[in-house]
Amino acid sequence: MIDKDYSMFKKIALTLIVVVVFPTLFPKPLADVAKSEKVTFVTEDKVTIAGTLYPALREGYDPKEKIPAVILIHMLRRDRTDWKTFAERLQGSDGFTVLSIDIRGHGESISREGATEPLSWKTMTDKSFNDAVLDVKAAVKFLQQYKELATDKVAIVGASIGANIALNYAIDDKNIKTLILLSPGLEYHGVKTEGAIKKWGKRPAMIVASADDKYSLESSRKLLGKEPNVINETQIKLLEYKNAGHGTNMFGKEEPDLTEEISKWLKDKLK
Repeated sequence: MIDKDYSMFKKIALTLIVVVVFPTLFPKPLADVAKSEKVTFVTEDKVTIAGTLYPALREGYDPKEKIPAVILIHMLRRDRTDWKTFAERLQGSDGFTVLSIDIRGHGESISREGATEPLSWKTMTDKSFNDAVLDVKAAVKFLQQYKELATDKVAIVGASIGANIALNYAIDDKNIKTLILLSPGLEYHGVKTEGAIKKWGKRPAMIVASADDKYSLESSRKLLGKEPNVINETQIKLLEYKNAGHGTNMFGKEEPDLTEEISKWLKDKLK
């Protein structure tokens, strides 16, 4: 009897230790998350990534219906707050769960285990920028904790170097069903796209660029390409503006409205 009681005590104690010490192993349901909530998670190379989670506002939906997710990646020298208005639109009338992140060296993602100085984009090497694909990988893994999400229906929206990073991550993750690349370049800080786009296959993607952003527009046209069976016009759409600027600065500048175009695209490709 004593042995049985002791065994039961050990099981209870172990359970309490796991719940108290490792609470992230048991994330609270998305329904209990605030309209927006700061989250953190750690990459495989020990960088702590900060993000904002926007759970879908889906009143009247079948609770058994899995919710698609969208990850947002900002531009160089910017942070996840650039996406706030757009993220709130996606979580609201569009019904997606959204995770915007600060990539390493930006915003609040400046700490790394064992580092003596804060990470900064100012001192990052080309390799460091390429390693930011691990930030996206960690974001996807973070979302996989939530059983309410359709983690096989994920989209990534990236702006400027965030677009390049998004593409380079997504080519190896078939759960990324679509990409939206705002002002990508053939290369930003060593993060290249021309080879990566050829590995994207036949999954749908939207590329957006403006004529007053010459390098990005020329890069985007080249990425659209003409290679048969690699890129075709029914799977990859190029949306061009005239004077809308670069990356997330293109929101609200010209018609057709960029937010509406992305919304329609995501609702079609993640259904």
